[in-house]
Amino acid sequence: MPKSQKVDREAALRAAGLAFMECGYSGMSTRDLEKRSGITKFTLQTKYGGKKALFLMTLDLYLDELLPWIDNSVSQGGIADFFRMRADDTRMPEQGRFGCLLVNALTEFGATDPDISTRTHRYFQALRSAFKSELLKSKNEGTLDMYVDIDLEAERLLVSMIGLNVAIRTHGSNSAAADMAQGIAQSVQ
Repeated sequence: MPKSQKVDREAALRAAGLAFMECGYSGMSTRDLEKRSGITKFTLQTKYGGKKALFLMTLDLYLDELLPWIDNSVSQGGIADFFRMRADDTRMPEQGRFGCLLVNALTEFGATDPDISTRTHRYFQALRSAFKSELLKSKNEGTLDMYVDIDLEAERLLVSMIGLNVAIRTHGSNSAAADMAQGIAQSVQ
């Protein structure tokens, strides 16, 4: 993006988010961030508060879009299909091959950064909630054994989704984790 052109804030955040997703926070230099987002170094400091503040803004935008999608996807297609979809190149956007921006941030920063931890906690809670809701629905319909511990099962599914995202990032392809996703989906069914 040319520097002289004013860059739309949301478009700049999306471009920066994709750059961070692909390269990580540490792997993204300010110069590369300028090239990929159109945000000048001066604007990065004065309008966005620096690289870390911009990164947190990209995480917030990502969360704002991801959380409703999770709820809708799990409630509409079920848990098994949610896992299959995550590892399907035809059903996931191209940038999905870089994994999940939140999981990537957590693995890069660890749990010691409170700004990152707050956001990843929000993501994990949304996944747990979507899984619990669907499991409870299945239990009430009689398609899930009444003795299944919903909290424990939701936690297992959460950890499975994190692992799936790490595998996808490692291989750089959604479909590289298709067997793993299929195995999780079969155990859910």
